[in-house]
Amino acid sequence: AEIDEEGDARYEFDTPAAWDFLAEDEELVQAAKGARVVILGSIASRLGREGTSAATIRRIRKLVGDDKVVFDVNLRAPWYT
Repeated sequence: AEIDEEGDARYEFDTPAAWDFLAEDEELVQAAKGARVVILGSIASRLGREGTSAATIRRIRKLVGDDKVVFDVNLRAPWYT
């Protein structure tokens, strides 16, 4: 992270990173089904392609239903406008 003269932080993420390749497996599915709340994050969702964490996150969200999901919005340039 870098902090500018106005105190604003700027972050740079290596892409791809480990969290870009979260795979759906039986352990993850069972953990999600058994959880009271599932927290999903926008950084891991940022690539939005099949074969990435975004695809796994979409499937888990559909599996558990929106009433159990908290979405951690963490917007960083250049993934928002």
